[in-house]
Amino acid sequence: MTRISLAGQPHDLQLPDGVIYVGRAFAGVKGHPLRNPHAVGKPCQARCHCKTTDCTACRPCDDGTHVHSRDESLDLYWAHLVQHPDLLDQAAILVEDRWTLACHCPLNQPCHIDVLTEIGEALINDCWEAA
Repeated sequence: MTRISLAGQPHDLQLPDGVIYVGRAFAGVKGHPLRNPHAVGKPCQARCHCKTTDCTACRPCDDGTHVHSRDESLDLYWAHLVQHPDLLDQAAILVEDRWTLACHCPLNQPCHIDVLTEIGEALINDCWEAA
């Protein structure tokens, strides 16, 4: 699977065939279900990030002021996916079908697409362990 970054691209950019945007909502573009609900460098909101009350990975921080580091955001995203089997299925399909995935993360930084790829590959190779 290939990852591309839309950082710095115009908001009306048309994605080429074979590319799926898997990021958060922006400029009239709907957020993808596989977006990472845990933003890097922004305070937690006083609500469940993924809007699913039973997702323990997405419960807000106690005081609503904690800011996620990139590593923490990706760890929480991994836990979020594990708690949502429907998202795991979507990740496996995207990896198996070799889609190019796009978001706004810089290419020189770890990204939730890396997590999707790792989990998707483990699922299609039948070596997934939720641990």
